[in-house]
Amino acid sequence: MSSRGGASGERFPDRPHLPVTIPPLVCAILAERAVLTGRLPSGPGTRTFLVPLLVLSAGVLLLRRGRGLGRALVWPCVLVAVASLGGLAACGSLAEGRRGLEALSSVPVSSLELRTVEDSHPTRRGFLTRAEASLDDRRIADVYLSTREELSLGHTVSCVGRLRELGDDDFAISCRARGIVASVSVSHVRGSSRPGGALGPVLRLREALVGALDPGSSPERALVAGVCCGYRTALMGDPSYELIKLCGVAHLVAVSGSHLSIVTGIIAGALGRTALRPPSRIALLASLSGIFVLLCGSPVSAVRAWLMSLVAMGSQLAGRRAHSASSAGVVALCMAMADPHLSCDLGFLLSVSSVLGLCALSRYLSWALGTALRLPHLERLLVRRAAGRRALHCGGALVDALAASLAAQAATLPISTVAFGRLPLLGPFASVLLSPIAYAMIPVGLAHALLSNVGLGMRALGLALDALAGAFGRVLTLLAGLPWTSRTLMGGPWGFLAAMVPLALVLAFWPHPSRRTLRAFMALSLGVPVVLTLCAGVLQGPRVCVLDVGQGDAVLVQDGRSAVLVDAGPADDSCARELARLNVRRLDAVVVTHLHDDHYGGVRSLVGCIPVGSVLVGQGASGNVPPSLGMPQDF
Repeated sequence: MSSRGGASGERFPDRPHLPVTIPPLVCAILAERAVLTGRLPSGPGTRTFLVPLLVLSAGVLLLRRGRGLGRALVWPCVLVAVASLGGLAACGSLAEGRRGLEALSSVPVSSLELRTVEDSHPTRRGFLTRAEASLDDRRIADVYLSTREELSLGHTVSCVGRLRELGDDDFAISCRARGIVASVSVSHVRGSSRPGGALGPVLRLREALVGALDPGSSPERALVAGVCCGYRTALMGDPSYELIKLCGVAHLVAVSGSHLSIVTGIIAGALGRTALRPPSRIALLASLSGIFVLLCGSPVSAVRAWLMSLVAMGSQLAGRRAHSASSAGVVALCMAMADPHLSCDLGFLLSVSSVLGLCALSRYLSWALGTALRLPHLERLLVRRAAGRRALHCGGALVDALAASLAAQAATLPISTVAFGRLPLLGPFASVLLSPIAYAMIPVGLAHALLSNVGLGMRALGLALDALAGAFGRVLTLLAGLPWTSRTLMGGPWGFLAAMVPLALVLAFWPHPSRRTLRAFMALSLGVPVVLTLCAGVLQGPRVCVLDVGQGDAVLVQDGRSAVLVDAGPADDSCARELARLNVRRLDAVVVTHLHDDHYGGVRSLVGCIPVGSVLVGQGASGNVPPSLGMPQDF
């Protein structure tokens, strides 16, 4: 089809090519998840079933040419073989975890060396981090380390504490599926050493960069440290992080492929001005971008993006054109086979699906948006002047950026629906508005941190960095205050199907609608959330809801647009999350009956997330209001 449309006259895109690696990748992930989450037993019976299945499918593939078997038999055998390999790898990982737990239970915690493999996350009682437990320089297993003090990535700790086995609840199952076999509650730290080994210099440089950015000084600097170095400990303890999740832009502060592309582009531009030969430039580019991934804490999404870039660079050296979707499929399949626990890692799944969504849907959505928004009469007027042509070019770039954001969200929606049960309606628009600001922070922040560490700190860079972070925060607050920022979705299998079926239909039929149909669909998509929001606020009848906040109390009393919250649960985001689930966009008052942690702790999580008219504290307790509660002017 060659009809033209879109803001720039782009032709209707061809149906995307589905790489042959995608079906095996899906089969491997499903098989590994089935074993790791307990839906498929991991005992000897399962292995006894999978091994013959693997041998049979491999044998059929080997004998195919000699026996003249049809092509229709090849793909089922390949998928069965890959799924069997994935299931066996997952069984082996769980067996290794059980052996590690037995070894940990047989020795005191004080004899272990615990090396952190990620930054600490703030909790109600201190900090939580993932650590690798070793005994006599031999790795045993991964555990959750609960401490009162913050620990940075790569630190080795010797401590006195208590080892606790995981239970059988959903949280324990998810921990085992991600390779964590137990938790260690630290009562006393006997000693702590800075990062060592081959990666020690890089991790110590990361500490120096984070220290130069000073994330604890302000929410703006905490945001900069998250965007530039992947350090989110300070940011996760700030109320602004709830706004980031509410607006669906958490990917901007979780270092991923987009961050790596910015840094790689800067490095490639600098190397392009040198006299180095192409192989040397590519090798140096791969090395420097790999160091950046290490400086950011080696998140799974950034590692995946770096490996994809290596595949693309290898294709360039071989004189072949790189195919992003094929590269993503190959890299993800290799990573899932090498570490089956990645199949249950949310960051890995979202990262891979977003890349595949961009490859499959971004051009189609760009064509659809350009066609729906195109105004031929206005275009003819604008092209007569240079300023008008620049405006058209900028408009086309914005359409492409919005299409890319929509494609990534559409591809990750089936996963995020099950994981979060929420849909950030303004997520694509927020991403388009905030991405330029966030990505501008990367070179400015890294330059400021590097120069500060060599004694050449420039005040202008610090001021520019604070200005960018301040602009990010103001736009974020404005978007979070809109009544249709985010909406609750049904989770579980029904939510997965509701998100997956439209994607499958688009890819299967690749429709070519007219401009009128596209505009009607856009109007419907924009109008329905607004109408539902207005109806929810105006037509809501009287109700009393006891919110599910875990250990604590929180009761919502609502009649139409008037709502009062009695207590706010513990000091986490459970209360704010429940109010969002019930589509409560404003509270006339919050009533705190008494000052127990499980009754007033959640008040702070409401700051910036939802407008509150006033905070009322029970008689006799108002004189002892702690600073953590927050004053009414905070709301």
